[in-house]
Amino acid sequence: MKQPRIEKKPAFRVIGYKKTTSTVNKANLSDIPRFWAELSHAEQTTLSRFVDSEMTGMIGLSSNEKDGQFDYWLAIATTKSESENLSLLEVSEADYAVFQVTGPLPQALEQAWCEIYQDWLPVSGFQLTPAPQIEWTPAGNTQSADYECEIWLAIEASDASHGAWQSIIKEYQN
Repeated sequence: MKQPRIEKKPAFRVIGYKKTTSTVNKANLSDIPRFWAELSHAEQTTLSRFVDSEMTGMIGLSSNEKDGQFDYWLAIATTKSESENLSLLEVSEADYAVFQVTGPLPQALEQAWCEIYQDWLPVSGFQLTPAPQIEWTPAGNTQSADYECEIWLAIEASDASHGAWQSIIKEYQN
């Protein structure tokens, strides 16, 4: 795994669909790919009407982690505030470890998350924060061996108090 770049990302807004899932018995590993697969063409078209930022492409976003449960979003970044019955989330400015991921989805993302939690995070000098964790998937052939996307892991120095997401780390380390 390549070392991530550390970036301060400015605040932004996402709009999209959300589903609650769980790390218990690694249910999220089947729930999230199914959520992506069930996103209809009509829903994708609806989301595309809100694209108006530099960050184009789809965003998979994890938020509100508590006791192994969290909200997973299929969303796009936007500056618009109307929602057409979609959910809106304001993402605050945060420091992120940004990992480049290469390969077909969802396998490449799943593998990268495991490597991040098992190999990188425990020795990184960082810990997770309550800010959303983000998968940014730009347009392209997501089944290609050379498809590139990113994981944005919200972090802080590990000497700070423990943030949310600790249960997810433990689940992946088991």
